[in-house]
Amino acid sequence: MQRFDRAPNIVRRQFIFATAAVDAVAKRAATFEDEFARGKIGLGRRRRWGRRLLGSTARGRNTQNYAANCCSKRAHKKPRRNGLADGRQCVRKRNCGDCGCQFGPADVYTAVDRHSSLDHASAGEPGDRMFLRMVAALLSLALLASAALAQERSRAERIDAYLQPYVQSGNFSGAVLAKENGKVVFEKAYGLADREHKVPNTMDTRFHVASVSMQFTAAAVLRLVDEGQLSLDMQVGEFAPRIKGGEKIMVRDLLTERSGLPDINNLPEYNDILQQHQTPASLVAKIEGQALLFEPGSKFLHEEHSAYNLLALIVEKKTGLPFASAVERLVFRPARMEASGIDDDSNAGGAKIAIGYQPEGIYGVSRATEIHWSGKTGNASVFTTVGDETKWVETLFAGQLLKASSRDAMLDTSLTVGYGWFKRSNKRFEETTYSMNGRAPGFASFVLYLPKEKMSVVVFSNIYSSATTTIGYDIAAILGGLPYETFHPSDPPPSAADLKTCTGTFQFGADFYQANAQLEVIAEGQELSLRWPGGSVSPLIPVGLDQFVDRAYWEQVKIERDAAGQPAGLAYGSFHGTAIHNKK
Repeated sequence: MQRFDRAPNIVRRQFIFATAAVDAVAKRAATFEDEFARGKIGLGRRRRWGRRLLGSTARGRNTQNYAANCCSKRAHKKPRRNGLADGRQCVRKRNCGDCGCQFGPADVYTAVDRHSSLDHASAGEPGDRMFLRMVAALLSLALLASAALAQERSRAERIDAYLQPYVQSGNFSGAVLAKENGKVVFEKAYGLADREHKVPNTMDTRFHVASVSMQFTAAAVLRLVDEGQLSLDMQVGEFAPRIKGGEKIMVRDLLTERSGLPDINNLPEYNDILQQHQTPASLVAKIEGQALLFEPGSKFLHEEHSAYNLLALIVEKKTGLPFASAVERLVFRPARMEASGIDDDSNAGGAKIAIGYQPEGIYGVSRATEIHWSGKTGNASVFTTVGDETKWVETLFAGQLLKASSRDAMLDTSLTVGYGWFKRSNKRFEETTYSMNGRAPGFASFVLYLPKEKMSVVVFSNIYSSATTTIGYDIAAILGGLPYETFHPSDPPPSAADLKTCTGTFQFGADFYQANAQLEVIAEGQELSLRWPGGSVSPLIPVGLDQFVDRAYWEQVKIERDAAGQPAGLAYGSFHGTAIHNKK
């Protein structure tokens, strides 16, 4: 990984200021010149505006001092009718008020000490001179804007260069959209939506967004709260009487994933559930009668997929509509998300959603196992575009769609997880960030919002890889002028003999993703992989000596060796496992 340091943050401010200044001044100048040419305004007003534009305080501009400027004793010793002291003629018959000489707006006089160029104007010159000075000012601002624009463009070029290794190594295929202060600062699509038919991804391509779907289920529930049909403190046993402990669980506990419900994703038959059409009622029925994992509302243990299945059921019962239709009415339509929907197995073909793919080995990809997305109703069944997701983020943080109390509940930072968002203080950005990521067969998603900068970053991919989270944070860092690291697979890759020296089994602690898990590093030819307790395998991409990236979860992995050069430990992200035996 190569590290890049802070870039000058002043570039954006220069660009915004210069562009706005040039636009405003140019429009104003064009308006004044047009009105002057048509006789709607006189030269005096045109001059006064010119002086304000240029910040000029030239001598003798006040009309009360025309006598001093035009007809002082130094200028001429006796008044002359229709003439000036040096014999030049004024064109328009207008007295200056002291000696009786007459002057015109932009006509015949150029003396510096008398009849100054912005008051008694000589033939063709004062208007031209003022106009040239205006042009010079505009040109200076334009040059500043051009320089700032070039640097702004370099940010986009850096982001594109940053993304290329991910694309070329088969770890990203999708679309990216970043906005700052309401302006698009980067947008581009990469790879193929359909590899078999060579259909490219575009900015209009729809993607399944996995757990990011929770944001829209939560928004639908809050809309019902706003309408008075629901209360956050309502007991869920009213809607699902066969749920054990349902009388203890509040709607609020479901939204914040603190319900204690057993999770459908952990059921042994979960893969079979995804191979059949489901409804919210059938999904909730899968966990009926099972004991709660902990006291509702007491803690966050893990992502609660069943909680959001139950929320989908509540939405259906309160609206009398299928969940897809209810979310369309409550969220997508009022938020103007015209390309978004709920995949309930009835609309996948017509929606033209990208085909999902999964990593195969270190660099390959293959088509992901197809599922019934209705099996993820409420927690992962939304499809949308990067543009629609950005609309949703802007709508939410602008205080639209939801009432203030509901919006405050969704964005409340006293709980770090809830309503489809992670809300955490981030040291890298030195502020509280709002983010959500998701993975489902063939797809990965990430959305980030930084309130101080009003910056949103949305990354959708049709490859099942958590690289989208790293990509999203790094793009925000590039835009903010913060350090970031690039991804570059080792070239040439390690030899099969070198990889074999990395193998072993490593014991992790109770705080690991899977408590007390043993992970096995295995080598097959020129590929190294990590085998998890359940039997799933993560390919390890080599990025340096004894350094790898878990291709499935996009976590950094490092082999730690003892004095004899044998593997003694395994660093997996921030966790550490100890070797319990080595393989030769």
